[in-house]
Amino acid sequence: MSKNYKIAVIPGDGTGPEVVAEGVKVLEAAGRKFGFKLSMTNYDFGGKRYLATGEVLPESAADELRKFDAILLGAIGHPDVKPGILEKGLLLQPVMLPEAEFRQLVDRDRRFALDDLAQGVRL
Repeated sequence: MSKNYKIAVIPGDGTGPEVVAEGVKVLEAAGRKFGFKLSMTNYDFGGKRYLATGEVLPESAADELRKFDAILLGAIGHPDVKPGILEKGLLLQPVMLPEAEFRQLVDRDRRFALDDLAQGVRL
């Protein structure tokens, strides 16, 4: 029986939607190759939504996002939104890791990715 991963997809702003669309293709290809399934749910969180509604995330967002196995997050930022508003509202929610754990994860993943690339691993 194959594992089914629930992924929240937040394309974001700018080049985020383009990059995330390619990331989705990679995840789907990995699922076919390694025998797992993906259930993806798209969210419109980002600059356009903020400008239209005045809120970065609805109140229910953090609880809803916690139900997913992972969040695929694209770039966020909009030229008509003051820097920091989207980042604080979207990235610093309780659904995300505490800062110390986040820094540890980033440091570990950066080394892992660089080591893999240095060994010629194709992603």
